[in-house]
Amino acid sequence: MSDLWRITESLHLFGDDEEEQNLLSRSNMKVAGLPFPTDQITAEEQLMLYNGLDAKFVFCVSSLMLVSWNHSPWCVRCRSEAQLMVAEVEGEPAATLYSAPDPEEDERAKDAMDDLAAAVLQLQRSVGLGQVDNATLTVINKTKNFLEHGVMPWKGLDEVDQLLLRKLSILKQCGDEKTHRINAVNVSENLLCALRVHLVNQTDMEVVCPKADGPWFEPKCEDDSFNATMPVSLENELATLQALTDSINVMLAGYTTDMAQDEDLLRGTDAEAGGNGFGPTKRAAVLMRLREKQLLHTALEDLEERRSLVNENVTFQVDLQSIALARKAKEHAEQKARMERLLAEALAPKISVQFPVQIDGGQDVNLTIMEREVAEVVVRTFVANHSLPSAAYTTLLNEAMKRGKSTPPLQMAMPVITPDGMRRVLTVTEGQNVTDEALRFCMMWNVTEEAVDRIVQSAEERHKARLSRAVLVTVPVTGLDGRKLQLQVRQGEQHSLYTTVLDFCTAYGMPENVVLNLANEVNRRLPNVLFELPVNPSGSVGMKVGCGSLQLAVVFLTCLVGWLCRCASVWAIKGGWKKWSGASAKSMAFHWKMSRCCCGKYEQA
Repeated sequence: MSDLWRITESLHLFGDDEEEQNLLSRSNMKVAGLPFPTDQITAEEQLMLYNGLDAKFVFCVSSLMLVSWNHSPWCVRCRSEAQLMVAEVEGEPAATLYSAPDPEEDERAKDAMDDLAAAVLQLQRSVGLGQVDNATLTVINKTKNFLEHGVMPWKGLDEVDQLLLRKLSILKQCGDEKTHRINAVNVSENLLCALRVHLVNQTDMEVVCPKADGPWFEPKCEDDSFNATMPVSLENELATLQALTDSINVMLAGYTTDMAQDEDLLRGTDAEAGGNGFGPTKRAAVLMRLREKQLLHTALEDLEERRSLVNENVTFQVDLQSIALARKAKEHAEQKARMERLLAEALAPKISVQFPVQIDGGQDVNLTIMEREVAEVVVRTFVANHSLPSAAYTTLLNEAMKRGKSTPPLQMAMPVITPDGMRRVLTVTEGQNVTDEALRFCMMWNVTEEAVDRIVQSAEERHKARLSRAVLVTVPVTGLDGRKLQLQVRQGEQHSLYTTVLDFCTAYGMPENVVLNLANEVNRRLPNVLFELPVNPSGSVGMKVGCGSLQLAVVFLTCLVGWLCRCASVWAIKGGWKKWSGASAKSMAFHWKMSRCCCGKYEQA
């Protein structure tokens, strides 16, 4: 198809401007898809009938059945809009192609016309061969659309090009061309592999070498599933053996003598036995020719033996791969159903507070506050909608806050930048499955499939690492929707307290203006600080050592959570730490090595 595109460029059939080329091609493409020839029903009429341009379309169809098109008074506007679809410029005739330059005046045009004629012959041969592969049929139909309807050819890789590139990618597994040979006793496995690849059809190709997924075309198999030493399929193996047999027979037919005649010639060269006395050069040439024939006949015997055994206990790649693909498809379907279930659960409305309220007339009406809603706004709206006295607002709000349900403590809050560029938090509470919550998060925010596995793995690792650290303090928090929340700060998080509280508030839909006050309250409830060490010029990040945390492992945790530089750890361990802990020199040396290892790793990352 790219060759045809170059021909059209040389002949300027679609004009010189890209916008004009697209206009002509789209217009001709619409004509190409019409079910009836344009000499029977005009393109405008068919487009109007099958695309539905106006509300009066149905009446136009019925009028066509009763009177001729030109006598239908309701179809005047329909005709103009149908014409607009073909030409895309109102009032102009349907688009076709520009005339080609005169070949006598433009040598490039003459060469392009010759190439176009050769392309037509190639198309004829392809159709005559009775192609069955989808890729080949697709390219044949696209070529016909260009030749018959003027649809602009695709200038990139077409379906056949992509199929051939995938074949070339697995052909590398068949070894160098020097290994594609006939050996003394059989045909080499590399030669058989190369012929199998050349002869494999698209159906088998999609099984033994599934196309790799990705945002662009990759000429390789998914998971490198092709096996170079195993027959592809019964049909492919028989075709491979037959192709080799035919090639060898053609080579044998090219000799002017057979093996018996060469043997007689060699016997007749013995001068002592009364022969005609060939010279050594001629004798060597005849001997080499005889050995070539023997080699070819040995190969024919090997191929015949393979053909006789092909139906007996031979495992084909398509059979194994079909099982693997079916299993993979089943797993994919189960995963899809699982993710759809998780998404449905995530999108289902969840009630935070609900209780009946008796209004005028003795009727009970439920006051319902959903999760992540603001209780004050909901209660105020409820009071206004039911014309309750203003004093009822305070009473109902206090009752709603008392009835808010308790939630398990938050075990992990991992910030993620979603595809829309927003910072969101993946949360896992006590009793929830980490993998399910990560998949649910990815489904809710349209995370690409390439990133799903990475996010799930990161969530599992962070969840496990956070649970391994001790809880320093648990602070009860009442959410804006009335829920009773629990903010836990674990070992190491006291060094980045604002970030910890910010992730907590983001997870539960609380505004950022409450983060600082809540962080100060959490800081007030932390164990008493023995000393605090700022580690950057601004002093906004530091290391705090509190009561009950006099283990040297605190320095290691500080490196992990606060990303402290090595120099701070050097000061803490070599200078300032020893006066507080009273640790032995041996213990100090061990923890110094651990801290250097930790901080050095993150510096490189």
